[in-house]
Amino acid sequence: MKVIGITGGVGSGKSAVLACLEQEYGACSLSDGRSCKAASEKRNRHVSRRS
Repeated sequence: MKVIGITGGVGSGKSAVLACLEQEYGACSLSDGRSCKAASEKRNRHVSRRS
């Protein structure tokens, strides 16, 4: 099994890449956006798609 990490800013196409990998190669994905947002807010750093 291979593990691939996809990172990038808001609107950079991460979800599009994931969709392609899932559709073309049957890849499984794990998105951790909610956990990252909660951790950032706990440290008083507001995270939003509008930032």
